[in-house]
Amino acid sequence: MSAVPASSFLKGGSAGAFLRHAAFIALILLLCMPLICGCTGGGPAGSEGSGSTAPEQTEAPAGPMPEDDTDYIISEGGSPFRVAVREKANADEKTCAESIVAGLKKEFGIEVELVSGAGEDSVPEIVVGLYAWARANDIYDNAAVGGWTVCRRGAKLLVFAGDRASYASAPNQLIRYVARMSEGDTVRLSKMFYGTEPVGNISLRIPLPEGLCATYIQHAGGSDASKRAASVNYAGVNEAAYDAYLARLASSSYVKGFENSIDGNRYAFFTGATRLLSVDYFPSLRLMRIVSEQLPSKPVWELSGGERKYPVRMILIGRSSAFIVTLADGRYLLYDTGYNTAPQMIMDYMTSNNVFTDGKVHIAAVIISHPHDDHMNGLLDLADNYSGSIVCETVMYNIVSSDRQSDVSDTTLSKHQTSINNAAKKLGASVYCLRAGQRFVLSGTEFEVLFTPDELGDYYLSGDSTWTDLNNSSVLVSMTESGQTTLFTGDCRGGEANMVASMFPRGLKADMMEVAHHGYNVADTLRLYTDARPYVLFWPVSKAEVDVSRYFVQELMAASYVKKHIWQEDLLEVTLPYNP
Repeated sequence: MSAVPASSFLKGGSAGAFLRHAAFIALILLLCMPLICGCTGGGPAGSEGSGSTAPEQTEAPAGPMPEDDTDYIISEGGSPFRVAVREKANADEKTCAESIVAGLKKEFGIEVELVSGAGEDSVPEIVVGLYAWARANDIYDNAAVGGWTVCRRGAKLLVFAGDRASYASAPNQLIRYVARMSEGDTVRLSKMFYGTEPVGNISLRIPLPEGLCATYIQHAGGSDASKRAASVNYAGVNEAAYDAYLARLASSSYVKGFENSIDGNRYAFFTGATRLLSVDYFPSLRLMRIVSEQLPSKPVWELSGGERKYPVRMILIGRSSAFIVTLADGRYLLYDTGYNTAPQMIMDYMTSNNVFTDGKVHIAAVIISHPHDDHMNGLLDLADNYSGSIVCETVMYNIVSSDRQSDVSDTTLSKHQTSINNAAKKLGASVYCLRAGQRFVLSGTEFEVLFTPDELGDYYLSGDSTWTDLNNSSVLVSMTESGQTTLFTGDCRGGEANMVASMFPRGLKADMMEVAHHGYNVADTLRLYTDARPYVLFWPVSKAEVDVSRYFVQELMAASYVKKHIWQEDLLEVTLPYNP
């Protein structure tokens, strides 16, 4: 069919035309529903818009709404319209735009013009690429993260994606949402395709930095499987641009809650009416990252504790990774909880050292480094079998998104997360998703979050098994008591260890350190230890079982800076500060 002149793009059809085709529209929407579920990338994003403050609640799309709000008319009578890309469009954006043009011609016979540079706001066109349009920063209240999306802004449709594969798939999927009406050659795009609440998404509302182009947009870990966060990442950023963005947030509806610096890396946390923004800057990478999540009832940096009455002690316990820290007020902190065979030993230790008169052991926090059985199952067993004997305040973790690794499905990761959350609920504990740079002090003992799966960025975990992948997503936490620092590493190894090294080029310093992955580690991980130079090493493996053929083990065993090796079977309780 050849294109013929007609009225306009994204214009409402007459009520009569709508009634004549209502049944056909309903059929199209029904057919589109499975596609919507399949192509949305996950957590949505949002924005207060450039230089302005916006309400926290979800808003309707800006611009005039068509008379028929069931769907939007792309072309009436086969009229031509434009597809635009930015003047300096990258290859992925150009290919996507060209494919949209070709697809509309092939499927509907509609001739559209491909132009460089978007027109004024009133010009009807499909704009490809997040920064092709001057007002693109204003679209995030409808954006799908981790894949590709289409957002309506007035007379324009914006098509953008977070990676090459998503850009490649966008045109064909877009065409699948376009329906040709039987009368008048009217072509419509289903409203459900880019509605304000796409299936599986939440509002993220991220005020974007002015003049910066996002490098990639991804899922981020969240405190609930159904309420994930998302991160927007910017490369090539200098410190002045970072400071300018912090100043913009401070002058908006956001309030600075906490700021921190670790080895030159900077971390700032802002709270809005419903959102918590984590804004990080890594000078060695010239990288700025914004993570938006649902605001917790109490920010993690506001956690505290009781009076310092007792010595702070630590012990590695169980036939797996399980560290128990006895805080100065008598409460406990657990970093990992071992297999489900460990809780009996954990409970025996905590009960025998309990100082509370209510007959219950009091746990300030449980930190799960990553969702492997030998790190999280102990928590599940404690909740199932000992909840009546425990007062637990918080459970903390950050589980990697399926966007960042190859083997574990989103369903499996969500199942792990649900198991942890259910355990927390049984124990009456609040749940926190940890972010790098967070610091909290429990009865005078300081804890800092150094690395989470968020910091993997666009690094794709592609190990030889699910075991390898999830190990590479461990949460690293430091504890400082009386000037002595202990570094908990989970199963950090290989790729993650290299990411840590790149973000902390001067090395993470520690006096005592957990040997990650029970000693079954690779040479790339060794740098964490040679830079830290700990004089005490805790091995979550028995001395008889450690694989002495591994180069990693040989180097640590021979390290001159290590004064004391503490093995799993030692059950050695150390009082901090500890000097072997």
